[in-house]
Amino acid sequence: LVDHQRTEIQVSNRQMNRIAVKGDRIQQIFGGDEHFHMETDEHGGQIFFKFLYDQMLEPVSITIVTEGGLTQDLTLMPDDR
Repeated sequence: LVDHQRTEIQVSNRQMNRIAVKGDRIQQIFGGDEHFHMETDEHGGQIFFKFLYDQMLEPVSITIVTEGGLTQDLTLMPDDR
């Protein structure tokens, strides 16, 4: 991850997805609320999400902020995985 840059990642449009930051913990997430159900692991600092609609095809943008101060924009690219 690179602070203040956008990264595209492939995610499943049918299954649960997990996002974690190696060596850091996710503290805040912004965006995407209307597109997926999300659960947070406060202890591990990771998030789990599943799109609300099967066959989601449109990319969704979110921003994560880590405890270490990293701000990362992510474009979640749904794929039939």
